[in-house]
Amino acid sequence: MRQVDAQCIAVRSTFFRTQVSIAQLQLDQARVVDLAELRSLRKLRGHGLPGFRSGWYRLRNRDKAFVATADSRLLLWLPSSAGHGLLPDVGDPDGLLPRLRELAAHPHPR
Repeated sequence: MRQVDAQCIAVRSTFFRTQVSIAQLQLDQARVVDLAELRSLRKLRGHGLPGFRSGWYRLRNRDKAFVATADSRLLLWLPSSAGHGLLPDVGDPDGLLPRLRELAAHPHPR
């Protein structure tokens, strides 16, 4: 499950969850990635089954990421300045990325 509002994106999967403010997302580097590119994910703390990953993983480039995928081929890579990135399985990654960029361009005060 993921939730996006004007302030943050929250991702929850099995027993794990994380939240990153929109301002911390490095959206100029964000992109849609094919799961095949991520074959070398190393599980730090999480669950991994064929077609399912949930929790904290180390990427090939040594970045830490919160991964939440359930049998989807395309994921949205959202690097951040929060010390970890996000790799959520979203229904429409090509639609969510412009929405996040719009939220970042027009921040809403709390």
